[in-house]
Amino acid sequence: METLEGMTTMLKVLGIVLVAVWVVYLCRSDKTK
Repeated sequence: METLEGMTTMLKVLGIVLVAVWVVYLCRSDKTK
């Protein structure tokens, strides 16, 4: 159970980080254009 909970938590954190990086990338690309 502990391992499963840790994996889900890590997946959530990775998802948030990916979304944040994607938003920053979009903002930078928009500024460049």
